[in-house]
Amino acid sequence: LLFSVVGMMLFASTSHFVVLFLGLELFSLPLYALVGTVRARSGSAEGGMKYFLTGAVASSCFLMGGVLIYGLSGTLDLAIAGPLLKAQGLALDPLVLTGAALMLLGFLFKVSAVPFHQWTPDAYEASPHPIAGFMSVATKGVAFIALLRIFPGSLAPLGAVGVKMQSVVAALAVATLVVGNLTALVQTNVKRMLAYSSISHAGYLLLGVVAGTPAAYTGMLYYLVIYMAMNMGAFGLLTAFGLVGEQTTFDDLRGLGWKRPAMGVAAAIFMLSLAGIPPFGGFYGKYMIFRELVGTGHVGMAILGVLASLVSAYYYLRFLVALFLQAP
Repeated sequence: LLFSVVGMMLFASTSHFVVLFLGLELFSLPLYALVGTVRARSGSAEGGMKYFLTGAVASSCFLMGGVLIYGLSGTLDLAIAGPLLKAQGLALDPLVLTGAALMLLGFLFKVSAVPFHQWTPDAYEASPHPIAGFMSVATKGVAFIALLRIFPGSLAPLGAVGVKMQSVVAALAVATLVVGNLTALVQTNVKRMLAYSSISHAGYLLLGVVAGTPAAYTGMLYYLVIYMAMNMGAFGLLTAFGLVGEQTTFDDLRGLGWKRPAMGVAAAIFMLSLAGIPPFGGFYGKYMIFRELVGTGHVGMAILGVLASLVSAYYYLRFLVALFLQAP
């Protein structure tokens, strides 16, 4: 766990490609092992192996993308590579665009964006609750911070890259919102529901990348802080309620809100905030991103985000219905 945290700190704090890749591997490899720590469960090893295989492909793509940019710019520091490539008139070079796209793929895998999300529900379900909670917030948090440092940051001089990547991110953000929310609706296992809702939150955050203004990036960071606190709390509640192994369905939650009122109130705060219902923090995070989308002319995407929030309210409130409104 500590190795993973050190890797995350490296990954989120550098623009040097080698250090970036070492940070990525240093925080990913321990997570593959942590997912499979409950060896008595057959699903644990399966979830860890799925995460490992798909993660290896994503890391390879990320590495290849950085190699292409290094090959053309001659520097491993991405903050220097951007201005160099622009000065050489290579901003629209197909290899630069391919390299940026492959690096973006690595980031999108870590944030669980569609179509790189398949590992998420299996890995979350297979791992112990604290590890699933850690993965759901820490991995997504550092991946988005690093994404902001590299794409709107270091590679900003390559304006053409940003424009082309923005259209790709917009399409993937829409797919992530739709797939994440609709799939979460039909889940009976709470951990899988939280996994798919985590995917949908990646969609909301990607909308901030689409807006592309400093205020949108501020909204993304605010949203990340709120999301991390609420989602870690949600996974913490599963542990606190004593729901282990296969006993993590909505039926297992029935009536527990009255047995443990303090935790029931905490669950209400977490779920209502994740759903984006005012006056909780999640509402303000979404509002900051949606406001910038409207301001930059992406009104349709802002409307889609609001509709997705309405859909998400159903499965978050379902959690509270099980806790308070159903017989034990």
